[in-house]
Amino acid sequence: MKTIQTLVAVAVSAVCFNASAAEQSLEQQVATLNARVQQLESVNAPAATTTSSFKNSSVSLYGSLRPTLTHNTANESNWDVGDALSRIGIKASTQISDGLSVFADGEWSVDMSHNGDFGKARLAYVGLATDYGSVSIGRQRPAQYTVVGSYVDIFNNSNSPFGYNEAAPFFMSNSVNYQVSASGVTFIAGAMFDGEYGGATGGNNGQTVDMYNVAVGYDLDKLHLGLGYVSTENTVGQNKDLLGGVAAYSFDNGIYVAGSYQVTDHNVDQSWKTADAQDNNGHTADLVATFPLAAHYDVKAGVSLFDDGIDNLSSRKFKSYNTTFEWLPASNVCVHLEYLRTDFDSSAKDTDNAVTVGLRYNFDMTWKS
Repeated sequence: MKTIQTLVAVAVSAVCFNASAAEQSLEQQVATLNARVQQLESVNAPAATTTSSFKNSSVSLYGSLRPTLTHNTANESNWDVGDALSRIGIKASTQISDGLSVFADGEWSVDMSHNGDFGKARLAYVGLATDYGSVSIGRQRPAQYTVVGSYVDIFNNSNSPFGYNEAAPFFMSNSVNYQVSASGVTFIAGAMFDGEYGGATGGNNGQTVDMYNVAVGYDLDKLHLGLGYVSTENTVGQNKDLLGGVAAYSFDNGIYVAGSYQVTDHNVDQSWKTADAQDNNGHTADLVATFPLAAHYDVKAGVSLFDDGIDNLSSRKFKSYNTTFEWLPASNVCVHLEYLRTDFDSSAKDTDNAVTVGLRYNFDMTWKS
């Protein structure tokens, strides 16, 4: 429509110019008409786009879909479609000035074993990064997982790492984290503030903070060392302290080896002690490795153990053995075959053998301004 209006205006102008055509050369007429066209097009042009609020920013849409099919001797149905922690997330950051930026991450689970249910939050936090470290608030990864657990979390299984899974946190809700890195050393300190059972009127022994987590990591070339401490209080007079460390190394030939060990100290107030709630000391261990076989193929192996310090039939002590073959046809695609054997210490539980076939598809799209 705007083009038609412009042409009409040009035609009218051309008629007017004919009256004085005799007084102008052809070149002068063409120049005059071109100037008039440019003038009319500038008038009809749309208004300039408002400056984006995401200036100096980046936004990423990412996800990982991980369906599995498992044959399990401990499951009466034998075959079951499962999910190895599928998720979809949005990550963003904005550079405010030199040495100052804001970042945010929201990530939600996609349960492919239950109609593809969507919505359970894994991450939801906002943070401020400076030259002196970063501070973030919300639901986020604890220091213990970032510095220790993530280095032995190599399997396509929702319970990996199997020993760590029984005693240490993967996420912290209602938390505040501080992180700073320099010269290969990373320090992270975090605390959980849950008003439902913390604070002076809560049942958490009058404590304002419900969980502390401090960890330090050291990275030198392909070596990583990490040590973390977690202290947790809850509403029924129980508190648990955990101290754990990890060592990991990546070899030039592609072999990766990592091992972690954690000790736990579980204390129960005298007024809350029952037959199933007693003081106990336990430990966890995870030893994992990845071996490249050929282009696009590798094999992963691991041994894990968990000891809860309980010596009756309610004990959850176990040892597990994992062997996984992976085909990686693309950098964001994995097809895997896993065998997992779990031997329980309690006579009330049978040995569990599970064979799983699974797929993993990752995607990450980023926009910058």
